[in-house]
Amino acid sequence: MDNQLENSIKGFFEKNPILKTGELIGLLQNIYPHTTKSTIYWRLYNLKSNGIIKQMGRGVYALNRKPDFAPVLSPVLVQLHKIIQKNFPYVNFCVWDSYWFNEFMVHQAFKRHYIIEVEKDATESVFYRLTEKNKNVFLNPQKDMFGKYIANYDEAVIIIPMISESPVVKIKKVNIPSLEKLLVDCLVGDEIFATQQNDLDYIIQTAFERYNINPAKMRRYANRRNIKDKIENILIKYSANII
Repeated sequence: MDNQLENSIKGFFEKNPILKTGELIGLLQNIYPHTTKSTIYWRLYNLKSNGIIKQMGRGVYALNRKPDFAPVLSPVLVQLHKIIQKNFPYVNFCVWDSYWFNEFMVHQAFKRHYIIEVEKDATESVFYRLTEKNKNVFLNPQKDMFGKYIANYDEAVIIIPMISESPVVKIKKVNIPSLEKLLVDCLVGDEIFATQQNDLDYIIQTAFERYNINPAKMRRYANRRNIKDKIENILIKYSANII
C-alpha cells in the first residue's frame, strides 16, 4: 500500500466521515491524474481489501477505524470444521463457539456450545457422522432438550440448519459466521441464544464499540430473519459507534 495514498485518504476522511464512490474516485484521480480508469478502480478495491476503508452500504464508504471481529478458534472447533470439510466438501456450513460471546457479556457463560450451522438437507448426515465418536452431539434441539439433556454437559456440539445467504467469513481457513450474523441471530432470540438474552443490550453496544460493523450486511441478513425494523432501530441507536 502506497503510504502517500493512505495518508491522503485518511486526511480526506477527517473532513468528510462518509464518502460516496464518485467522491473517492475523484480523489484518486486527483492523486493519480495520468492513471487509467481501470487502475483507479483497482486502487479503490485495494483500499477496501487492505482494510483502509470500509463499505457502509451501496456506494458509501467510511474510514475503517476498528478491527474486524476475529475470535480465537479452539482446537475442538477447528477439528469439527476439518471433519465436516473432509466428509462433506460440497456442503455450505459454518462453525462457532458460544464462548465468543463472553467477550461482550457481563454474566459469563460457563457451559460451552460448539455450534455447527449447515445447509438443511445435510444436517442429519453431519449429525450421524459426528455421533460416531461423540455422545454430546445434538441435532436442532428444542427448548426442552436444553434443560433435560444439553445442560448435563459442560461442552456440547449442536447442529442447526443454516439460514440461506448467511454472511460467512474465513478465519485461518475456518468458515465462521460474521459478527453481523451473530448479532442478528442473537436478536432473533432462538433458544440457542438463551444465555445471551439477559445481556443483550450490553452485547450489542460492546460489539459496536469494539469492532467494524457493516450496516448493509446487517440489514440484508436481518431481512432474511424478518427483523429488519428492529435492526434499523439498533443502527440508528448506535450510528455514532459505526464510524
